[in-house]
Amino acid sequence: MTADVLPVLPLTEVSELLARCKVSPVELTQSCLGRIESANDQVNALVFVDPETAIVQATQAQQRYTLRRPLGLLDGLPIVVKDNIAVSGWPMTNGLAVQRTSSADADIVSRLRRQGVVILGSANMDEGALAADGVNPHHGRIMNPAYPGYSSGGSSSGSAAAVAAGFCSAALGTDTLGSVRLPAAYCGLVGFKPSHGRLSTAGIISLLPELDAVGPITRSVADVVHLMTEISGWIVSIEQSPLGRLRWGVPDSFSEEELDVDVQVPFEAALADLSAVVRPQAVTFRHWDPGTLRRSGLLLAEHHAACHWTDPSSAYSARLKSMLQYARGASADRLARAQTCILESKSDLIACFSEVDVILMPTAPQTAFASDTSAPVNQADYTALANAAGCPSISIPCLTPEGGRPAGLQLMSAPGSDEKLLAWALQVERLLVDC
Repeated sequence: MTADVLPVLPLTEVSELLARCKVSPVELTQSCLGRIESANDQVNALVFVDPETAIVQATQAQQRYTLRRPLGLLDGLPIVVKDNIAVSGWPMTNGLAVQRTSSADADIVSRLRRQGVVILGSANMDEGALAADGVNPHHGRIMNPAYPGYSSGGSSSGSAAAVAAGFCSAALGTDTLGSVRLPAAYCGLVGFKPSHGRLSTAGIISLLPELDAVGPITRSVADVVHLMTEISGWIVSIEQSPLGRLRWGVPDSFSEEELDVDVQVPFEAALADLSAVVRPQAVTFRHWDPGTLRRSGLLLAEHHAACHWTDPSSAYSARLKSMLQYARGASADRLARAQTCILESKSDLIACFSEVDVILMPTAPQTAFASDTSAPVNQADYTALANAAGCPSISIPCLTPEGGRPAGLQLMSAPGSDEKLLAWALQVERLLVDC
């Protein structure tokens, strides 16, 4: 196997090659750095790369493998992190026109280091994580390597683009209203948002603490399981979680007018494939209105940023200044209504989990949109619900006709059931591939 193929293999396959000493961490890291050097100018996925430190980390991992003392199954694997996640000694911008140097690692970065992960660099992102079009006014447009001419989504735009381009084995992003799952769906990848609080967000620039989460973007569900098992000690057992015993729900709140046909067709096909094993039932929400929830979450995120960010005004684009000024002027009554909307949506979803174990829906109403067009305002209509409820959610690519852009299939389960959701997602992924 040639070294240039390694970065585009699933993380689990690369991990096995490392464990069997079929490839070295230095070879793998050099291959990723080579891809970054040759293609990042076009993709613009990364805003900071530290090749020297990466090679040092890889060399240390290689020595551990030589001594048969790896730190774990992630030792030597190259990963990038979103530019709002602190890495000690590295610059961090949060997508703004200002640069600060992190004095300490974010908690999630510390977890990765303890496993011997090689951290390559920081991923470009939407400004302040308050957009989802992959266009940063200070650091440039992020391209979708899997589908040239189309957006990689956001706000973890660069994280998804880096994985799709083969710059790394996996990437970390943040998700407040869908910002891990949306770019994963647009790039044909897997994005996982854990339950609120299951992974610490300490050392990450907050957008809205009650909705924020940090999660991985990978090539497969198995890759997510591999990561979460190693850094968090989660036990994911398929044997204890067979699909046929589950109650599956599909919201009856979808508007056929909102769903693009490029999403509706593969979503219905996925349901048909799953019907051999499961029988989804319709679930009804009393209060959840997708658009209202998305707008409420965005307003509260903007208001939190306006009240807590301390960057100079010169760090913001005119667009972001306008958003923050608008939110700063929101009345107490309007903010209270937005908070009520989130609480009622949460109550709706939690109540549904007394009737079903898993809820299925599209990740987004559309596939990746052309990068030279305006971003659809409804992108986060279906992802925001999991953030409001604090429940785990994962986006898996739906199979599409040859040449078509992937649609995301989103699975959600009750708060705290992350390990079960991943076990179910593994089986769903395999079933869809086999079909």
